[in-house]
Amino acid sequence: MKFKSLFPSDEYSFLLKRETVYFSFSLSTRRDQVLIWVLGGPGSGKGTQCKLVKKEFDAEHLIPGEMLRREASRKTELGCKIESILMDGRIVPPTVTVPLLKEAIAATDKKIVLIDGFPRDLENREEFHRSLQRDCDLLLVYECSEAELLRRLKKRGETSGRSDDNENTILKRFSTFQRRTVPVIDLYRNSGKLKIVDGSKGIVEVSRRTTDVIRAVEKQQLPEELGTSNAG
Repeated sequence: MKFKSLFPSDEYSFLLKRETVYFSFSLSTRRDQVLIWVLGGPGSGKGTQCKLVKKEFDAEHLIPGEMLRREASRKTELGCKIESILMDGRIVPPTVTVPLLKEAIAATDKKIVLIDGFPRDLENREEFHRSLQRDCDLLLVYECSEAELLRRLKKRGETSGRSDDNENTILKRFSTFQRRTVPVIDLYRNSGKLKIVDGSKGIVEVSRRTTDVIRAVEKQQLPEELGTSNAG
């Protein structure tokens, strides 16, 4: 989907042009950083696990979804368009998301950088490669049934205050995840970088398995099976 068809406003066209120049010439990312993309269906527990990893490893935890929701909450012209996309369960274009990530990665001095809920589709992955000239070191995926995800999200919606924690939007997000995000996971199945963890287990058990994976990645020697198999 073309960027201009979603954000035709002069305001954002200017912003994108400014950000592209700024990021191309002013920012750089460290090659010794361990970049970890973290995926899973909505409600799979990836956010909870990222918080635990942040504490255990003194890692940087970047949440593209929060960055976008923060912009949406400002009710600017751009923010309203982002909110409309999020409410419809669609994916915000990578030309919006990746510059935010590149800036945040360049700004941190942490060795391990977790990017929570990224890449949402192949276009985001391709834009990340183009902009940062590198791939992830690990694609960590939390697997969980849709029934369990729906139960968790409906419960979260009672207190979260998030506009997308309602059943209609949740089901749209499930559909989007299957159509747009699962192909990213499939692409990495034979790469040696994909590790799938059973997200339906208790928080402590999932955390233990997650810690094992990340410690192995630090040593550049990933274990063959943790949680579920790569063939999943």
